[in-house]
Amino acid sequence: MLIPFLSNTNILNNIDSFIPIITSFIIAPHGMTDLIHAEENNKQKQVHLTYISCLISGLLLNNANSQIFDALFLIVSIIHFSHDLPFKNRLIQILLSSIFVLDLEKIDFSFFIYYMIFIHVPNHYNRFEKLLKKYKRKSFTYIFGTGLLIFILFQNNPNIVEQKLLLDISKCIIVGHIIYEELYAKEKFNHFQI
Repeated sequence: MLIPFLSNTNILNNIDSFIPIITSFIIAPHGMTDLIHAEENNKQKQVHLTYISCLISGLLLNNANSQIFDALFLIVSIIHFSHDLPFKNRLIQILLSSIFVLDLEKIDFSFFIYYMIFIHVPNHYNRFEKLLKKYKRKSFTYIFGTGLLIFILFQNNPNIVEQKLLLDISKCIIVGHIIYEELYAKEKFNHFQI
């Protein structure tokens, strides 16, 4: 397995110093495939409506009852990460994803970063490989541009990650990403056969 083998290297031992770069250029912009998918499939209205609705309703719900908002965030995360699991049985995928997501508070944060960069994001790009190849320039521009924008934002305001509003907005965007994929891009999900 790749992660235990690399765990003795300096890069992974000092992953905290790379988190802004990893988050900016690898993790955060992978959702830009939603926009590329929407443009390819004439679903721009749906992608914009999904994200805007999730942003507004998520912030309102979080302001009214943060526990319900957090529960919703956990539920959609369970559904989203279940697609990474190598089982054909949907119940097993959901069960194992639930265990993973609900145990994240107890797991070292660097483990979650490893999961994202070695499993989730590569799986995500693999699902959209044909689309990314078809629109290489657009894909690069959207993904790298978003990464650069986020990185500059972090560099100009290092304390931004501690701001509650940014965390809430990020959760709303993530929920929008998950809902858009489940409603409109799920055909790209090839479940494993175990």
